[in-house]
Amino acid sequence: MSDEQGWSAPEASTSSGDATRDALGEVSTGATGDADPTTDAGWGPPPGPLVPPGPAYPPPGQVPPGYPSPGDAVQGCPPPSSAPSTSPSPSPPAAPAQPGQPGGPWPQAGWTPPPLAPKPGIIPLRPLNLGAIWSGVMTAVRGNPAATIGLALVTTAVVLVPLTLIGVWLSTTLSGATSLDPTFDPALDGSAGQSGSADAFFGGEVASLVPTLAVYVTGLLLPLFMAVVIGQGVQGRRIGLGETARAARGRILPAVGVLLIIGLAAFAVIALLVGVVVAAWVGAGDGSSGGAVLVTILASVVAAVVFVLFSVRWGFAITIVVLEGVRPVHALRRSWQLTRRRGFWRIFGIRLLTGIVAAIAGSVITAPIGIVVGVLASGSVTSAAWMLVLLQAGTVLVQSVLTTPFSSGVDSLLYVDQRIRYEGLDVALLQQARQGQDAPVT
Repeated sequence: MSDEQGWSAPEASTSSGDATRDALGEVSTGATGDADPTTDAGWGPPPGPLVPPGPAYPPPGQVPPGYPSPGDAVQGCPPPSSAPSTSPSPSPPAAPAQPGQPGGPWPQAGWTPPPLAPKPGIIPLRPLNLGAIWSGVMTAVRGNPAATIGLALVTTAVVLVPLTLIGVWLSTTLSGATSLDPTFDPALDGSAGQSGSADAFFGGEVASLVPTLAVYVTGLLLPLFMAVVIGQGVQGRRIGLGETARAARGRILPAVGVLLIIGLAAFAVIALLVGVVVAAWVGAGDGSSGGAVLVTILASVVAAVVFVLFSVRWGFAITIVVLEGVRPVHALRRSWQLTRRRGFWRIFGIRLLTGIVAAIAGSVITAPIGIVVGVLASGSVTSAAWMLVLLQAGTVLVQSVLTTPFSSGVDSLLYVDQRIRYEGLDVALLQQARQGQDAPVT
């Protein structure tokens, strides 16, 4: 304690020998021999007798002089037979003091949980972790099934059904020359059988690429729809199918512009790296190719690094186009600035883990479809060809209806999380929630 708190610093104390002597009136002389006061000055017994002089104690049974005999009255004190004392009886003990009162025990120490963050919508208004992001996406899907699963199903069906029919027709056409031969048997080991099987398989593979074109359309539209749903769900508002489509309709062209810019940038980087690799192999000639192999490996590493960098730094551009209503170039610049601060590896890790989980879930769902298609396609070459098309169409359907909305919702909530962490978006959303406003997340 300091002097300001009422505790003065102690003065210089005497030696320990003097303190012991003052308190006990004697000093131990040690285990062996007596202490010499001339040599052990300060630690030996004090000069003179330890007991003050006075009359000796009387023998047992004799009253010392000056003390009254038993039964004698003492001046100023009543005899034992006199009236009882009128001193008040002892009062009952007081009730113990309660905790927190003066003189009472200390209150029991315990852990008090921190107050929960306000949650007007699908997420709490605080920095989000992986669990909160995934939970927020699932909450948005459950709360808006028509605007998420329903709209994804309608969009995919509109695009996928015509492409699937074209693929089936193309597979039948490419494998028609083989299927018209009545003597053809895919199980034969002859060259004709091998050639026919190869032609049928090639026709089915080429035709199965047609339904894959639907991925480019759904990959453009579904992130727009999920950005609208997430933007409204963060504020605690549900939205319908038609309202979501109308809100995203005006942002299709800016989103296309964003994808075109990203595609051109990726093409330029790939073309540059491929040119470097080709030049290295051409320069190697007939000599040692070790340098060309090293250049190829380095180019692959550079391509992977550039892909990771730009996929994170430009990953919020589509969401920004929808929620902030800006042009493509501004959206790319804004996404770059928003991810310039801390959180790069956190965003990359959450996206990577989300992609892995979505891929595993999609594989689990499409595996039974592949088994059924394999059983049905075991009859003829033509059926095997168009069954490949149907298998690819089923894969695209599962990816577009289930995995793409989930991944797009995670991207939108990562954008909201970045703004909560570094721009105080949670404060603005909380003020809107308290005032009953329904403004967009901009």
